[in-house]
Amino acid sequence: MADIAIRVDKLGKRYVLGRDYRLPKTVLGKLKRAAASPFDWLTLQIRGPRPEQVLWALRDISFEVGVGEMVGVIGRNGAGKSTLLKLLSRITEPTEGGAEIRGRIGSLLEVGTGMHPDLTGRENVYMNATILGMTKKEVDRKFDEIVDFSGVGRFLDTQVKRFSSGMRVRLGFAIAAHLEPEILVVDEVLAVGDTEFQRKCLAKMQDVSTHGRTILFVSHNMASIKQLCPRSILLEDGRVAFDGDTRTAVEQYLGQFSAHRATVLSLLQTSTDEIEFTEILLNQSESDVVVIPSDCQSLDIELHATTQRATRISIAVRLRDDLDRCWAFYTPQQYRNLPPVTGPGDVVVRESIQLPPVNRGRCTLQLVVYTEDPSEPIARIRHGLMIQFEGTPAETGMIYDQNTASHGWIPLRRSN
Repeated sequence: MADIAIRVDKLGKRYVLGRDYRLPKTVLGKLKRAAASPFDWLTLQIRGPRPEQVLWALRDISFEVGVGEMVGVIGRNGAGKSTLLKLLSRITEPTEGGAEIRGRIGSLLEVGTGMHPDLTGRENVYMNATILGMTKKEVDRKFDEIVDFSGVGRFLDTQVKRFSSGMRVRLGFAIAAHLEPEILVVDEVLAVGDTEFQRKCLAKMQDVSTHGRTILFVSHNMASIKQLCPRSILLEDGRVAFDGDTRTAVEQYLGQFSAHRATVLSLLQTSTDEIEFTEILLNQSESDVVVIPSDCQSLDIELHATTQRATRISIAVRLRDDLDRCWAFYTPQQYRNLPPVTGPGDVVVRESIQLPPVNRGRCTLQLVVYTEDPSEPIARIRHGLMIQFEGTPAETGMIYDQNTASHGWIPLRRSN
């Protein structure tokens, strides 16, 4: 029992949509509410809010986190992740159940949390650190480390309202990380920072964890979750859908999107009225999640369109990893193998692209359609299109075999 840092037992949080149905806590306040709207007050006392107005952000949440454990919390938007962290940080009160926290807790939940916009960065360091539980002597001792980590030393005596969102996040995280709390709670605020700062934050959290402190980390970046957290909790519709090994949790999380799949065509953004796209197939599928079996070596793209004039339609692709880094690409100009001129009328454009040897995993596919000039695309898919490789499992967690890469970039080739 002494090794448990967080114990959550049947925790629930209910919200009522629409009007504020919370009753004042004082007798005078209740009398004023009743006098101002007696009919609404009487209705509320008799039946409460209507069922369609009730939203359970969390319901029946139970789990334990050990001392020194680093646990990821993942789930779709609206699953209840931020609500859970706010309850554990005592920012809001639960509707039912409870949580037992052992030790000092430091939290970074939103951009600018605990920051006063009219105070300078220096003043906010002392104020925010004091709110989080640090004494003035502790702040004095760690002030230079906090400023150095945040990288905002040049602007320290500037009002925080002049800071960018990234600067506020860096300063807020630096304060929370140097608080030396027994428990550190971090929400998806690191997405605001640049890549270098994210790397520093992840390294800092790893260092904090190795010193026996407990960390709850909410993120949509599955690469960071898998790198930092051996265990993850998957939330779905305000309930615990899975609690265990991070790899399994991530697979289940990504699998949730299969029930809400869109078509490839619905993700396409166009910038011309001369060509109307009617259908896009990837390996004979319209789904936005393309599964590449272990025995498949190609990505077949088939584009159906109606064009008002004769033109040459080309397709380029890029594959990006979890950190949005491009690691493979294909354009017809690479091999001077341009498609023929087609149209006007209904046209079909086909590309069969040879894929490199890859390990099991997922990556994002970006698709660009253009006519004559590759720098001026007429349509593209930036986000939302995913490729699932069913290759050989790899303990390294890399999406591709680094031995086949040239400086991290792999030029893809035509299969036909």
